[in-house]
Amino acid sequence: MSHNICIDTGHHVCQEPSGRACHVSECSEPAGTWWGPYWCPDHDQERLDRIEASLESIQQQFKDGLV
Repeated sequence: MSHNICIDTGHHVCQEPSGRACHVSECSEPAGTWWGPYWCPDHDQERLDRIEASLESIQQQFKDGLV
């Protein structure tokens, strides 16, 4: 899970606001985390989790000899 080291007593300690709003159109939270200046922490976590799932899927395809 992404950002697992960033949550401390319910507060997101990895956020470094970039001065932008979150890249997700319906979100107006401040953007900026250690991993991306364009997303708020919640949307950055979702983005990184999607990337992780994609990489795990590719890894499994290699293990199964499909690639």
